[in-house]
Amino acid sequence: MEFWQECLKRRVPHLLLAYLGSVWAGTEVITFVVGRYGFADIWVDRFLVSALSVLPAVVWTIWRVGADGAMSWRGRDIGITVGNLTLAVGLAVAVPGRAPPDAAPSPENTTTPVAKSTVPQLKPGLLIGGFRNLSDGGEGDELAFAIPGLLETDLLYEPSFNTTSFIANGPRGIAATFASQGILDPRQAETGAWRLVASSLRMQAVVTGKVLKSVEGFELQLAMTRWRPQEVHEEVVVKAGDPIALIDQAGAAVRAFMVGTGVTLSGEDPPLSSISSEQWPVLRDYARARDAVELHNQSSEGLPILDSVLSRAPTFAYARWTRMLAFYQQGQRDLMMTEISRLMRQLPQLPVSARFQVQLFDARLRTDKAAEEQILEHWVQTDPTASEARFTLAQMRFQRNGDEAALAELAELAKNGPGTSELLRVARLYDLRTDTKAAKALRTMAIERAPNEPDAWLQQAAADEEHGQFDAAEAGYRKAMVLSPNLRTPRAGLTRIRFARGDFEGALAATIQQQLEASNDNSRLAFLLERVDYLDRLGRHRESLALMQAAYPKLAPGFSLNERVQQLDGPMADAIARAEGYPASVQYIDANVVLSDSEVQNFSRLQLKLRAALACDAFDELLKAVPDLRLAYQKFANGSVALLDKTVPFYQAAVNGVTQDDLQTLQDSDAAISAAVLRGEISADQHRSLRGAILPSLITNVGATLARRWLDELLIQAPNEPMLAVFDAELLRLDGQSELAASRLEALLPIVGAADAESPLAQRYKRASGG
Repeated sequence: MEFWQECLKRRVPHLLLAYLGSVWAGTEVITFVVGRYGFADIWVDRFLVSALSVLPAVVWTIWRVGADGAMSWRGRDIGITVGNLTLAVGLAVAVPGRAPPDAAPSPENTTTPVAKSTVPQLKPGLLIGGFRNLSDGGEGDELAFAIPGLLETDLLYEPSFNTTSFIANGPRGIAATFASQGILDPRQAETGAWRLVASSLRMQAVVTGKVLKSVEGFELQLAMTRWRPQEVHEEVVVKAGDPIALIDQAGAAVRAFMVGTGVTLSGEDPPLSSISSEQWPVLRDYARARDAVELHNQSSEGLPILDSVLSRAPTFAYARWTRMLAFYQQGQRDLMMTEISRLMRQLPQLPVSARFQVQLFDARLRTDKAAEEQILEHWVQTDPTASEARFTLAQMRFQRNGDEAALAELAELAKNGPGTSELLRVARLYDLRTDTKAAKALRTMAIERAPNEPDAWLQQAAADEEHGQFDAAEAGYRKAMVLSPNLRTPRAGLTRIRFARGDFEGALAATIQQQLEASNDNSRLAFLLERVDYLDRLGRHRESLALMQAAYPKLAPGFSLNERVQQLDGPMADAIARAEGYPASVQYIDANVVLSDSEVQNFSRLQLKLRAALACDAFDELLKAVPDLRLAYQKFANGSVALLDKTVPFYQAAVNGVTQDDLQTLQDSDAAISAAVLRGEISADQHRSLRGAILPSLITNVGATLARRWLDELLIQAPNEPMLAVFDAELLRLDGQSELAASRLEALLPIVGAADAESPLAQRYKRASGG
């Protein structure tokens, strides 16, 4: 007891707690510095080990200093302190280094653990970061802007390692990661920040640099870091009289640096001018076009530049590839096919991986699944380390078989792959199997690989929302919004949750505010369509149509003709169908959907009429269109023919009603669609919509049991949906619970009172209430 009193007297507990608090604060500071500037993680471990190892010396010093009288250092004091400090330094130095990014341990698949990986060792990945100009504007700025895209194009011809740049990564990738850190222009990021991003993407190397324009020509200061087999940083200076030669020399320097990761170079290093153009203005414009199309998704801005590039360099295969991507963004199938046809004749001018990608695009445009699978098999045989090809091939086999072994193969490939998109795709497949534990484990791995990207948080939030776990979903959407404040998706998710909880007016007000705050036409349209959807679900169809009619002339000029069909004409036709009927919608479609390719035009019109029929429950019109739809799907989307046939019994039941004999056919079709959902061939939302469409025909003595089961599943995600509440009241009355049914209907009276009198909601309510 006296000992503890003496400790208190000498203030040992107080000062010891203060020391531990200082250690904690120091650890936080070093963790921030390491993360922000890309230093090795081992410094956090070394600081923590040394700070805790020196605790005996700290306690001894506190004890001695706290004693009464003046302190004098004796030999024992010095010996204890020096000995403890020596031990602490030794332990800190002995701390083992972290595994390199590609060797990071992965959580086990909680559902189907794989004993031994059959995935070949991946190629090392190289990330090309930003380059900055040290000169005063002019040519230096142009060159610094163009180098990432041009250096990537040059290095793509080296198959021994995978090369990507922040440009190819798109607006939702690296650019979003930097934006979450307050860096709006990736080109201005420091080298340390690029090292951090490369590590999070499981890249094994990163290169950035600085450009200097002088009288003699150009100087490029390359800063290169690799992590395999250990961390190495090199700085190399290359000089040349012209920009094209400078990029060639930079490419050679990077290739030599990558040998240190253990690769054997292929020897394929064509001069940049031989695969593109000898004219620097052409290459400069190509880099500008890539920035517009790939980094910013601005195809309308990039296409005129690409037209100019290809008019001056018609054999520039990668420029043609970029133009094909721009047409793909715009949905211009006919122009895509023209570019693919030209690229097929230019295959020898492309690197091996791009040759396979072009052939895959060609097969997909022809909807030739067999050819697509053969191309993927050939690609994997040619390059067993092609992770995306292996994953896509495994995904095709999974969709065909849908068994657990195929899903386990997909999970293994995703875990061993370099990025997060495959992890999230497989996680979604586990969601559809209601294996939430396995899905969450894969999403956790994706978050660990890319902690500053919102995609995994968004998917987890959507899964929680789907299961009616709105508090967890809200937390996930808010986390994603912190990571990417300008992203539309988390805001839309939070608004959906408000609507699902029954705050209808709050959700509508949120969409108005979001539309006002939107920074571009795509976002403004998306928020508008959300508002239109909420109004339609409340039976206010004329109000939603008025919104579409007012917005159309303002938004239409910002979209290409093909984009306008899907993004504006489709929703407009739906709104007309709900407010004015199916014939008016058909009249609108025939008058406004006019495309240069007559086959694509007819297919687009047919698709929009299908949408319109579903929007206003005109299932009889839909059934009339099935033969034409089948022919169109055989030509444009042969994978959809079988799914179309599975949905026909639903539409027939919606038109003709359900008898006892129909129930089994309907349940068999539903089981087939459920299997298609598990294989990823149809979305769970589409499946729910089909069930919702058939519910009115099931609410009879014959189909009440099936209707109750399906309705309860729909109510999990939408517990306050007005139309579902009417169906619930009808089923309660069939079950003899008249008072509860009346109470349910009475709660809906304010909503129905604001709905259009001729709306399906008002009409169904009138029937349910006996009015």
